[in-house]
Amino acid sequence: MEKLKIVGLIIGFITVFIGLIGLLFIEVVGKLALYLFGVLWEKTVLLIKEMIRLWPVLILLIITWYVFVSGVYDTMSNPMQMVVLKTLLTVSGILVAHVIRKALLPKIDWSNDHNWQLFAASYSMYIIIPYCFAMGG
Repeated sequence: MEKLKIVGLIIGFITVFIGLIGLLFIEVVGKLALYLFGVLWEKTVLLIKEMIRLWPVLILLIITWYVFVSGVYDTMSNPMQMVVLKTLLTVSGILVAHVIRKALLPKIDWSNDHNWQLFAASYSMYIIIPYCFAMGG
């Protein structure tokens, strides 16, 4: 009878221990899920803000891409084809330059005049990368 009480106590402690580990796991997973949702939500909001900032470039990209892919491009004269192709490549270069600048360079503080290297690097990306895209086509 004494052995059954000890075995019952051990099983009870193991059950409580497993329950506490389960609660801890649920707490950690819940906090992790809330954190990931918060981070994803912030990234989604930032992406939407960037798309709103770049809407003219995105619309121009969509229009020129549609003209290039739909077959309208083949019916145009040679000079017009060159204009459409260069526009498509330049707009693509602008978007790539924007993504690279956002990924590699920190946010520009416009009130600080001591960051002229950051200004120069940012502006040169918006000039050099679209130029290279346009000349590569």
